[in-house]
Amino acid sequence: MVLRKRATVARLTEGAAVAFELWETRSGNLMGSYETEDLALAAVSEALDSHGADYIDTVALVREGPRGRSKTIATGAKLAARARAADRRAVSA
Repeated sequence: MVLRKRATVARLTEGAAVAFELWETRSGNLMGSYETEDLALAAVSEALDSHGADYIDTVALVREGPRGRSKTIATGAKLAARARAADRRAVSA
């Protein structure tokens, strides 16, 4: 799977704040875990380029906190827009 190919496993040890995970919401499968949101968004952007927007429709970006609390950051079209905005910021930097 494209998203898994670029994944780096975040190590949630004492002192590590968060991990950013991509979840396929229909199946409930974890697609990848990343140390930063930017890395997760780069994987989403790559998937958009390779497979189109429909591929991301059922994907969620989730922030996993140090105490195991999860918060959904974006899904579907909002996730795609967030990934493209991160691309534009990276190009202009």
